[in-house]
Amino acid sequence: MKKFLTGICLFTLIFIFSANEGISQELSAGIDIGGGNISGNTVNIGSYNLSFFVQSKSYFEDNLYLRLSMLYAQDINLPLGSTRSYYPFIKGFSLKAILFQDAGSLLYLEEGAGLLYLNDRTLSYKNTDDFGTVFSILAGLDLTGFDNRGIKLGLGMEYGITFNNTLAKYYSLYLQTQYFF
Repeated sequence: MKKFLTGICLFTLIFIFSANEGISQELSAGIDIGGGNISGNTVNIGSYNLSFFVQSKSYFEDNLYLRLSMLYAQDINLPLGSTRSYYPFIKGFSLKAILFQDAGSLLYLEEGAGLLYLNDRTLSYKNTDDFGTVFSILAGLDLTGFDNRGIKLGLGMEYGITFNNTLAKYYSLYLQTQYFF
């Protein structure tokens, strides 16, 4: 597991530092906050989702970006006065290729697809590592201006599914804030 995560970090750093026009104009970071559902050999569980990411322009294509994300999603049902001691959650990483499309002077669309690693903790007696794929789409407002620095805001959807062990998956509807350096 440590080798896999080290490999993802090294792979992402190579792309960040091989950006076409230099790292200072091609790097961004952001946060996604939303809700959805999670599951892993269970019925769908309502969840809140939180994701942090860093993004860099790809060496291969001008309109292609690479995004490394860290995801956490936990059961949203937190009843007051409950004696329940375990709340199902998943956590993981994804590496996505992101395409941006202008949809007007301030509007843009973003599509993404990539690889996914999830640590499934939806059952108290399970702790499994699952691998799969992730897809996302977002519509947003571009406030970066001519120098491509500043903030982009958007509303998006993301779906991640794995293909081994507990077949963990998640769905998220989220608000995204992204800052371009």
